[in-house]
Amino acid sequence: MTDVGSAIPRRQLGRQLRALRDGAGVTADELAAELGWHRSKVWRIETGQSPVVRSDVLSLTQVLRASDEMREVLLALSAESRNKGWWHSRGDVIPDWFEMYVSFEQAADRIRTYASDALPGLLQTADYARAVYRAASDDSDDEIERRVQLRIDRQSLLTRESPSVPRFDVIINESLLRSAFGGAAVMRRQLAQLIRWTDLPNVTIRVLPFAAGAHAGTEGTFVLLGFPEAFAEPDLVYVEGATGALYLDKSKELARYEFIMRDLNTRSLDPERSRDFIEATAKEW
Repeated sequence: MTDVGSAIPRRQLGRQLRALRDGAGVTADELAAELGWHRSKVWRIETGQSPVVRSDVLSLTQVLRASDEMREVLLALSAESRNKGWWHSRGDVIPDWFEMYVSFEQAADRIRTYASDALPGLLQTADYARAVYRAASDDSDDEIERRVQLRIDRQSLLTRESPSVPRFDVIINESLLRSAFGGAAVMRRQLAQLIRWTDLPNVTIRVLPFAAGAHAGTEGTFVLLGFPEAFAEPDLVYVEGATGALYLDKSKELARYEFIMRDLNTRSLDPERSRDFIEATAKEW
């Protein structure tokens, strides 16, 4: 695994432990009581929300009567779950809940997003990102600059050589082309950058125009992440809030967001017309 961080092995380890617990007929409450843990620790481990140290794996596999072979598999995943990606060195500007997203983002081979609040971070210029952070927080100028640099550094995944670049399919609401993040000059440069991004073969940008009317994306911005077959990982939906994020992977949740994405695709301009639309809007700034 090439610098994809800890999120994928953590998620895999959590699923394996949940399956082991279910197979043993033990509830999460019973397991927590047996180990002297709070139930929330079991939940965080099984949902991949936190890394699992070797001693905890040994305790879990003993209580759940795992085979020697299964114990070794889980210990190997535990070791992987503590891998550090390049972004871990930015811990002072990246909260735990977003560190997990960056790890998933690095591992994904397809990223689909609908943006209605601000342009996706992977497409933002530094000036646009700066305007977003200044509007959304009271952080110092130094903190904002470090956050902006992290956002710009994340964009390298769209042009990286190894592992192969992910497919990035974006639908942006027309309102984002007309909202003055940072002022007219910032917006002109940002829209010009959007057009340059469309030159990449792995990036598709489509515009959902006002004329589309009512649509299924009224719940707001979200990201759908897909992973290489080698990971054997189900898709994941990421929905960000002001102080945390939701990671959704239940079948009904995925089906709901797939429906939303299909509806938005139906109503959005095709890539060529979207590029023309962005170019025309840029001239209005």
